[in-house]
Amino acid sequence: MKKILATILLMIIYVTILPNSVSAGKPLNGCTSYKEFAGSHHGAVKAMFNGQQKSIADHKIEMVYPETAKKAMRMQGLGLEYTKGELFFLEVPNKNDGVYVSFNENGFLDAIVIEVNKNRHSAVMFTMNEILVSMVCLLILPSSKIDQNIFLDVINGTKAYIDVHCKNHNGEAFYLRIKDVHDSGHPFYRIAMFRL
Repeated sequence: MKKILATILLMIIYVTILPNSVSAGKPLNGCTSYKEFAGSHHGAVKAMFNGQQKSIADHKIEMVYPETAKKAMRMQGLGLEYTKGELFFLEVPNKNDGVYVSFNENGFLDAIVIEVNKNRHSAVMFTMNEILVSMVCLLILPSSKIDQNIFLDVINGTKAYIDVHCKNHNGEAFYLRIKDVHDSGHPFYRIAMFRL
């Protein structure tokens, strides 16, 4: 009788609690620190803008701010699984522009949010370049050619998101969602990148 009651209790726990539990966001690759991301980001910028010193300087990460206390607010457009772990804002020379890097509860990079002031010179193209730089520095390779116009539609908010079939450096195939998460009340383009 005790075994039957124990089994029933376990089934109740399984049915009522486990489906409501939140797991960490899926890692984009094996990156586990903002320093690792920043180093790869700088390498990708130098490779993409070979010899173009102004473009390299514009994308250089100069300041890093821990944002873990504000992670739930910053990542609200992604879902509950992205509220655990650490968050850092990596700022480029233009004040308040940069990249949020989100680490899940297991310590792996699980999402990126690019934030660029709409008043910045060539803000849309800067945002587009940051999407590409982030993909390159994380060694995420699209399976097919990227239609730049669709990316621009997402940045401008005329398209909610685009799902790009990719592989990471481990050979894992997945869809990368590039999503518009800007708030019309704030003057920033905000683009989230995370794995489905």
